Amino acid sequence: MLFELLVIGGAVTVWQKATNPFKIKSKERDPVKSVRRSIKEQSEPDELLQGELVPTEPEQKNIEPAYTISLEDIKKKHTLAAANLGLATIGRLVYPPLLLVSGAVVLWQARMVFRLAFNAIYHERKFRASLLESAFLALAVGSGQFWTSAFASWNYHLITYFRVRSEDQSDKHMTNVFENQPQEVSVLTDGAEMRIPLTALEEGDIVVVEAGNAVPVDGTVAWGEGCIDEHFLSGESQLVEKETDDAVYASTLVVSGRVHVRTNKAGQDTIAAQISTALSNTKKHISLVEFKGEQIADSQALPSILFGGLTLMVLNPQAALSVLVADFGASMRLLEPLSLLRYMKIASEEGILIKDGRSLEVLREIDIVIFDKTGTLTHHYPVVGNVFAWGSYIEADIIGVAATLEAKQSHPIAKAILHYAEEQGAHIASVDSLSVEVGFGLQAQLDIGQVHLGSAKFMSMLNIPVEGAVKQVLENCHKVGDSLVFIAVNETIVGAISLSPKIHPEAGKLIESLTDIFGDQIYICSGDHEAPTKYLAGQVGIANYYAEMLPEQKVALVERFQAEGKKVLFIGDGINDSIALKKANLSVSFQGASLAARENTQIILPDDNLELLNRLFDFSKGLERDLSGGLKILLGPSFLVFGGSLFFGTSFLLNLAITNAATGLGVMNALIMPNRRTRAKRLETPATQEKD
Repeated sequence: MLFELLVIGGAVTVWQKATNPFKIKSKERDPVKSVRRSIKEQSEPDELLQGELVPTEPEQKNIEPAYTISLEDIKKKHTLAAANLGLATIGRLVYPPLLLVSGAVVLWQARMVFRLAFNAIYHERKFRASLLESAFLALAVGSGQFWTSAFASWNYHLITYFRVRSEDQSDKHMTNVFENQPQEVSVLTDGAEMRIPLTALEEGDIVVVEAGNAVPVDGTVAWGEGCIDEHFLSGESQLVEKETDDAVYASTLVVSGRVHVRTNKAGQDTIAAQISTALSNTKKHISLVEFKGEQIADSQALPSILFGGLTLMVLNPQAALSVLVADFGASMRLLEPLSLLRYMKIASEEGILIKDGRSLEVLREIDIVIFDKTGTLTHHYPVVGNVFAWGSYIEADIIGVAATLEAKQSHPIAKAILHYAEEQGAHIASVDSLSVEVGFGLQAQLDIGQVHLGSAKFMSMLNIPVEGAVKQVLENCHKVGDSLVFIAVNETIVGAISLSPKIHPEAGKLIESLTDIFGDQIYICSGDHEAPTKYLAGQVGIANYYAEMLPEQKVALVERFQAEGKKVLFIGDGINDSIALKKANLSVSFQGASLAARENTQIILPDDNLELLNRLFDFSKGLERDLSGGLKILLGPSFLVFGGSLFFGTSFLLNLAITNAATGLGVMNALIMPNRRTRAKRLETPATQEKD
């Protein structure tokens, strides 16, 4: 009888083979109009830059059909299943012929399951969970258990709805991590500057970047000069002076000057590609996670069908259905990705973007943690290290003069000098005529004479000699990774201010907590010189460090550890880190990191919040506990149903109620426990408050 029912199911499958009820629906967003073209009134409507942030549809062959269904579709299917359950209830209580209609609806809604079962047997020559599900539905309908089959169908679609809704919310939070960042830039058009969305940028557009602002795109300097902070590119904290035809990169900071950048990559591609890649990678992983659940379910399919068939021959259809419903693999297959999506949603609410769900699993297997030095353990903004004075000047004079010239500037060096001057109580005079030498420094006429403030190159441009003790200070500062700002009066250098990287205040606490987990298997890997790298390692409590590392050497270090059988977590934010980030077993970067780093990393943290790295380990442990708890919730009732149906003759409806109650508890465990586990450890900030 079981074989005959499977044949019937197969016939339904063949009949429906050309039909695919699970269709991917792209999530359309409002198009971003090209403001530049609109203002010029030279474009036709069909020429407007559409710029929809439409996630690329993942390859269907890599995704379980249940995950390609949209939230709207699953709502419709669940509504139909609920209506059919009502129809079956009326048929059972009032008008029995309606049960036949209900049974037909169940089989129609299950046509994908029958298709999968047919493909598994006919094409793959394998026993899969879909075969077990087909056997259950066919036996339930074939033995006249119409209400039972309608209830099972409704329950399945209800759980699937919860899962797809969780996935949809995760997608929205993930997209918002990118979309909520500032997106407007200044573009030069016909000699005038205008603000347009970053998504409207096209290749060749000229972007104007003032001092104190970040470069929004990768490109080249069309004209202008400026000092740019590229610490996360080279690993060194010195500023880089840029002029015409020099390459500049997104997320680098123009410290002084003004540059016009010719865009090499359209802004739309930059953002849409990040969102698309993030969503695509996550969906692909979700299918892999579900595949693990599938393996559990598939491994039980053949034994369950054999026991069910034997029970059908020896006892009755009711007992056989109880044996089939005792299988817990199908429920575990739903609960595992549901838990994962819940943690990903919680993480995104705290500003953490988990592009690849495997990250939370891989975290439990990490053996070694490697930090890039600059931009990870240190801030992007410097602090004043030392003040040098020569001739008749003292340190207070130097910091006062520097603060006077920088008083109205907004770039990081100016802020560092002004903050230090305020702490020292330095006198800041007023300046009537201040001249900004684009890219290099400032000059003004003060009571003490003509004053120039700027880099060594600025001094050289003015033919002011950098020699003797001044040159020695410059060399010493470069050795330890400090930048140096000179002050010259009447074409003679009278003082200098060194600027040092600022260590994240939470770095020491973070390293202490990681040491409890990984012991001495924590490393700093930097392209900077040995002296500043060693100093930083000592400040934060890391015993192991590698300095003056080229990008290929960072990769070789990761590969060496992996060859020893260890799994590596790499944390960095620069272009020079991108290959190592990709090679590592798990990688973490930041929202303000280079595009190359963000594209090659699985987890992106908010800027200046390194402490959230600890939250990732909390999420990983919580996911492990919840999956273990879900398995325990399902195992007990499964054994109870299996034993009760074989040895004590418990009714099928009771067994169905027990297994569905267990699945319901598993769903509650997957949806509620992540919030409970993380609520006590959430950061007490408005952005990370619990959202019930």
